[in-house]
Amino acid sequence: LFFNFVWSCGLVALCYIPLDVQEIFPYPPVFDKLDLYVPFGMSSGILGILLAFRSNQSYDRFWQGRQIWVEVISTERSIARCLRYLDNPDDEYVPCMRRWLLTFPVALMQHLRGERSLSEFTALTDQDLELMEQSDNMPIACLMVLTELLNTVRLEPAQRSSDLLWWQMDSLLEKLTHAIGAGEAIAGTPVPLSYTRHTSRLLSLWTILCPLVLIQAIPPLAVPFVTLVLSWTLLATEEIGHIIEEPFGIHDDRPNILNLDRYCEIIANDIQLMSATNVMLDGYSFKGKLAPSASTDFKKKSF
Repeated sequence: LFFNFVWSCGLVALCYIPLDVQEIFPYPPVFDKLDLYVPFGMSSGILGILLAFRSNQSYDRFWQGRQIWVEVISTERSIARCLRYLDNPDDEYVPCMRRWLLTFPVALMQHLRGERSLSEFTALTDQDLELMEQSDNMPIACLMVLTELLNTVRLEPAQRSSDLLWWQMDSLLEKLTHAIGAGEAIAGTPVPLSYTRHTSRLLSLWTILCPLVLIQAIPPLAVPFVTLVLSWTLLATEEIGHIIEEPFGIHDDRPNILNLDRYCEIIANDIQLMSATNVMLDGYSFKGKLAPSASTDFKKKSF
């Protein structure tokens, strides 16, 4: 951007060379017939198509990444809600399920970013951490543990409608499996490098030669500022595509477009809320009457 501005200023300075200097160092005859309107008009359409396709492709990757985490959040909430349907589960069963539900989004976040930090799995025990340390794919390890835990629901004869409950929860685990694959497709398949380089080179060449056309169309003193605005607009559009093409924050030199840490925090808060006693329903009866603890004051009133 700075180079384009300096280059346009130097080109404008050539327009103000004194006539006596021009007589000593005359311009080549080819400059008298120089007209770049036609090639710039033809190339501008190609450049516009490349930038539009580049931006749309990057935004599609960003939107797909966001939809993946929307599915993860809703699925984790649904699994935590289904745990309410268990009939007299073991004291350690439900806390263990919730512990691994809390771990899965953190493991998925690290997996998509190419990170590996066991210290972030605060909900796991030492034995669980040993299992995660031995796994090459941590979110898959979480799903396998959840699958084994869920299988006990189908095999437990004390659970009423165990087959139906198992089928419903297993379909939710299938959604988490799909989310892993969809996220790996985005993180492991970058935009083709040849396409990115071609767009960048054409854009750089176009903005560098732009002052040669502008100097024939507008006052010379306005050329550097118009060149600066045009270069900033086009280069910023390309840079936006570079930033949002990796929504999970794989590269350290680019900002994290999707705040995955916040998504993990939302899941953790929701699961903890679902695991706690619902104090909002204390004193409420689902038979159309108030429970005794809350109906004492209302018996004296008529509505």
